[in-house]
Amino acid sequence: MNKFELKYKKILLNILLKGENQNSRNGEVKVLNNIKISHNLNCGFPILTGRKILLKNFIYELIWFLNGETNIKYLKQNNVNIWDLWADKNGDLGKVYGYQLRKFNGITDQLNYVINELTINKYSRRAVVNLWNASEINEMALPPCHYSFQFNIYKNKLNITVNMRSCDMMLGFPNDICFYSSLLLVISNELNLKPGNICFFISNAHIYNNQIESLAEYLNKKIYKLPKMTFIGNLKNLNFNNFTLLNYNSEPLIKIKITK
Repeated sequence: MNKFELKYKKILLNILLKGENQNSRNGEVKVLNNIKISHNLNCGFPILTGRKILLKNFIYELIWFLNGETNIKYLKQNNVNIWDLWADKNGDLGKVYGYQLRKFNGITDQLNYVINELTINKYSRRAVVNLWNASEINEMALPPCHYSFQFNIYKNKLNITVNMRSCDMMLGFPNDICFYSSLLLVISNELNLKPGNICFFISNAHIYNNQIESLAEYLNKKIYKLPKMTFIGNLKNLNFNNFTLLNYNSEPLIKIKITK
């Protein structure tokens, strides 16, 4: 049984039926606060099956992120358009996610930090990456929605906890959980560990009113058994072909409106 997607559908339904109507900076939304959703990767890769999710979008974005890039050129070369709305005429986004990961305050490589921290101290509680740099928010095209994440080792498996200040649950979350699940596979491989749990804490979980028709369509779709994702490679030579999604069956794509 696909318990992950059943939980996700329940959250969407709760937002639709119980969410507070709010006027946000970019449209009317229904909101629930303080949502938690978790999944054990040993039970399959948490990609939606009730509507098709494109592998290229989250894998190329992950590689872009891990390489510290902040211009959409690499994404565009690989036919990924998810950041187009926020880029300037030169394709620049400012000091967004990749910069904060690899060059926080112009100095700190946080990716190397967490890998070294867990290599030295297996049970460290300090393997934390902070992407919310308040002193540089005005230099970002979009402040980070997923603003921090933490790795920890439990029962010899690597786990990740992701914190989000804000999440578009129809369009953003399905990509985000695939993105971070893939990151968990990569870092597990670096540390010679097996992946364990991924957990999201979402402060403001919302659905835009112009997405409700698509939401209703998705809720009525059949869901399938979760596929498996494999990763063979390393951080130094990361590429799309390092990732293989096995036995992914899904319903067709559903067009979801994006709001800048």
